[in-house]
Amino acid sequence: MGVWTIGIGNMTIRPQVDEKLIKEYIEFSNTCFPKAYGDEEFLNTWFFDENNKLFSIEGKFAEPSVWYQHISEKFFEPKGYKLEGTMTILGECEKGYDEACQISREKYYQWKERIQNYDILS
Repeated sequence: MGVWTIGIGNMTIRPQVDEKLIKEYIEFSNTCFPKAYGDEEFLNTWFFDENNKLFSIEGKFAEPSVWYQHISEKFFEPKGYKLEGTMTILGECEKGYDEACQISREKYYQWKERIQNYDILS
């Protein structure tokens, strides 16, 4: 049981994202989990679309908002990157949730295909 949420908004990252940063981001996501729920480890819902903007898939128990804060404070800011744009969290009962999930899933499948041959930790 739990509420599903999704982060929506086209989050642009400045300075421009390159492949090196993306690989570092993936490694960070696989090794440095937020401690919002104690020692429980849960999937980072945020990924890069084809234009290197930050997108989110849906997650349970506030995963998109918890990970957004975590990656902002622990990954992007220390490296001198800024997230620009407006991010909103939608709950599963809110208008636009299903459409946002469908769009995001399509972009997520493209992301998984894009990174499948990256030499990264897992």
